[in-house]
Amino acid sequence: TQQELASRKASQESMAETQAEIEQLRNDLAATQQQNSELKKQLSMADDIKQAEIRSYQDKIEWLKDELARLHPDDGSVEGVGYLMDTCAKLLMDLEEESARQTTILRDMGDYTLSIVKEAGESNNDVALHRPGRVIELPDGELVLRPYNVAEQATQVMETDLLKVDVDAPVRFRTPMVRQLLATFQGRDVKKMLVKDLEAEIDRLYTAKTSADNEADAASLPRAELAAFLVEFYLEQFGTVTGAQERVCSILSCIRSLERQAHLAPLPLKVSLFARFLQFCNVKEVLPLPLLNIALQARRFANAGRHKAAEHSGTKPMLSFQGRRPTINQAKDEETQIGIPHAWDAATKALPAGGSVISRRELFAGLMRFATFSADDPKNVGPEMNDFFVLLLIIHDRLRREAAPKMRFLISKVENRGTVTCDEFRDALRDAQLLGIEDAIWRSKLCPPAALGQQATLADALVVEYLGGGSLNKIPRGHVTESQMLWATVEAVEAEIRDRIEGFRKIHRVSKEAQDEQKANKLTYYDFKAILQSSDSGMSSSTIRSKFISSVEASRSCFQYEGDACPIAGSLEAAPNQLYGGDVVTLQHMRVALSKNLIREQALDWSTAGKLQMGDKSDPQNSPSGQSVTSSFQNQAKPNSPVAPSSPSMKSPRNR
Repeated sequence: TQQELASRKASQESMAETQAEIEQLRNDLAATQQQNSELKKQLSMADDIKQAEIRSYQDKIEWLKDELARLHPDDGSVEGVGYLMDTCAKLLMDLEEESARQTTILRDMGDYTLSIVKEAGESNNDVALHRPGRVIELPDGELVLRPYNVAEQATQVMETDLLKVDVDAPVRFRTPMVRQLLATFQGRDVKKMLVKDLEAEIDRLYTAKTSADNEADAASLPRAELAAFLVEFYLEQFGTVTGAQERVCSILSCIRSLERQAHLAPLPLKVSLFARFLQFCNVKEVLPLPLLNIALQARRFANAGRHKAAEHSGTKPMLSFQGRRPTINQAKDEETQIGIPHAWDAATKALPAGGSVISRRELFAGLMRFATFSADDPKNVGPEMNDFFVLLLIIHDRLRREAAPKMRFLISKVENRGTVTCDEFRDALRDAQLLGIEDAIWRSKLCPPAALGQQATLADALVVEYLGGGSLNKIPRGHVTESQMLWATVEAVEAEIRDRIEGFRKIHRVSKEAQDEQKANKLTYYDFKAILQSSDSGMSSSTIRSKFISSVEASRSCFQYEGDACPIAGSLEAAPNQLYGGDVVTLQHMRVALSKNLIREQALDWSTAGKLQMGDKSDPQNSPSGQSVTSSFQNQAKPNSPVAPSSPSMKSPRNR
């Protein structure tokens, strides 16, 4: 039994080993089958790839066959090319024969000319030593070789002889520095700046120009013209003068392209104003450096007032999208908004001596023209009230600043059931320094419909509604953009300069008894001197000569050439229409020269700017009719000299 038991155990162990071997073989078989399956898949994929490559090669072979068939010339094409080559060979032979004949003719002509110019006993070598010249025929028929210098007489024309004047085109103005920049980069590929980039760049340039002016004032140096400042500004950015000048030329190119497309879309107001400051515009729109200084000063006052108001209210300065004047792609430009009262206050502070009646009237008209009121504001009753709302906002601001005591007295009088006449209200506007305001703006809104005459009384209820306590909350808030405020400011100064130029025109007409408009505008040096001396008898001769030379430079900076061409030397000859060039000086050129000098000669203290002189409160009248108007330029330059009154008929400012 023991043996049987041992035998069975041995048999069981043998069977277990056999079973383990069987399992191992089964696992190996499964792995082999799986590997075989993967190899089959790879074989199938390789076969597909091979078939795809075969098809691709077959397609390429077919395409190459088609190309060979297309490029293979037929018999007709070969014959045609052969015929053309034969014809070309015949033409070349004819040309060679003709060249030989021409050479013979020239040789004979040279021999004949040599025989003519050779003197008796002179050899051919001696004749060859003569200077270059041309053979001419004298009146008596004698032929003479007249020498001339080839290097000096190569072209015998000037640059202006090749340019054509377009007398119907507007007269464009280009300063000497701008002409030099354009000539330097003429023919070069200068990258043009995009409009949106230029509008963003203008704000940065204005800020940098203000800082540069402050540095120049601290160092007792003259302020740089805008074009010269741009080169200095970009010199810091690019490190080379050439790179800085090229950047300025890209700005000029952008402005010029916008001017060419002005018939399709109006020039953006910000870009147009910048071009006028750059003096890269029509001569009638030129704004010299002193007017740029005034505009930048107004901008500084506006920024200071806006930040001060934001600090009081705990809000940030307001930015918005300006959409009044579309750009080329009809995009709305982001620009700073300034409240009507802050714009008025900043502009009047920047005006020379606080502004005269003429300049303040034009400033108010400009703010009315640009003022924007939200259409969603329930207090906005319609556009017909916008002009009146502009006046009310300024009056309330003057009341808040305690700068309108007479107006406050009238309001108190009405609230105590008193009556106020139109004359009293007009006098209160003058006391608040609101000069030159047309009666039509406020009279129809504050007077009863049946009220007539100068002594008409204002409606008590309307005065209380618009000017009484809490009335400010009933008035919609209006604003202008920063560019619009700057435009209105410089136009206010320009209005005063135009008024003075108009006075010069009348003096010239009377002195010359000229009826023709062109003759009345054209000035000789002696006419120029007589006009200035009649305006200011104490003006020195050196000052007059300096202003006349500045006027001549302005005249020579005008052009009407086709394609916006402008010679670097300027218009040295008078234009065919006698409007500019050479020594031609008109009142328009006089305006440009006086714009540089009228404000430059005055030591204006910006810290006190905006405050009128004490005598100005009673002299300028608010009514635009039948009153004497004193120029702020004349008041400031000659405080003790008598001032001639302007025209007795003062018209309302013109809308641009």
